[in-house]
Amino acid sequence: MVTSSRLGLIALMGLLFAPMSQADTTEEFPLLGLGAKYGIDDFSDGHDIENQAVYANLGTPWDWQVSDNIRMDTEVQSTLGRYKVDEDYFGYLMFGVDLRFQYADFPVVVKLGTAPTYLFDDESEEFDAGGPLHMTTHLTVLANPVKWLDIGVTYQHTSNAGTNKENPGIDVLSLDVSYRF
Repeated sequence: MVTSSRLGLIALMGLLFAPMSQADTTEEFPLLGLGAKYGIDDFSDGHDIENQAVYANLGTPWDWQVSDNIRMDTEVQSTLGRYKVDEDYFGYLMFGVDLRFQYADFPVVVKLGTAPTYLFDDESEEFDAGGPLHMTTHLTVLANPVKWLDIGVTYQHTSNAGTNKENPGIDVLSLDVSYRF
């Protein structure tokens, strides 16, 4: 079984060794957008889980024209959020890389991302997240109904990848809304 940390390593290796075409370098790492997401758990573990987060997307100078119609680029996402597990709150901070895939001018984008995640508080009487250091992976499908607005759905998995005695993982499905500059 492939863990989230292995998926993150595979994605990072793909970025390092894939042929690159240089994007416009007049503005390196510009702010591309600001967003928010709200989600609930997948109902599989007996805990009521919510996710609330705000994030910023930064552009990178790397993009790939995979074929005539398929474009792939990267973004850096910085997220500040909190999980509510039953009645307890666990704040978190993540900073990672997203791969964005788009077909021609079709107004839908698919993002696959991975990010090291720090939980500010990882244990309560009812729930033990398994330590403060985690890895989060996510799959997002975004529609772009107007140029400045992305609306979509994100499936997000946060886990310590078995580095601690407890590893329950946190899975949430979120509504994602962002303003694109």
